[in-house]
Amino acid sequence: MLIEVLPGWTIVQENGTNHRAVRAANVPTPLILMGNGIKPEVIHTPVNILRLAPTLSGAMRIRAPNACTERALDL
Repeated sequence: MLIEVLPGWTIVQENGTNHRAVRAANVPTPLILMGNGIKPEVIHTPVNILRLAPTLSGAMRIRAPNACTERALDL
């Protein structure tokens, strides 16, 4: 069972003192890139959405947008 807690709510453990507030919601979504020269792999670390534009730009061999602040994923 997967329980997603919205931002602003607090997660409280019944048998402990571990309390934490949720600051942002995370929606796990697969990212599938298909094309010539892209090797299949599974990345288990969470990836920030800000890395999507530079990654797609690198795959298409064009310049990344000017507002990109993150690095591209290693493909």
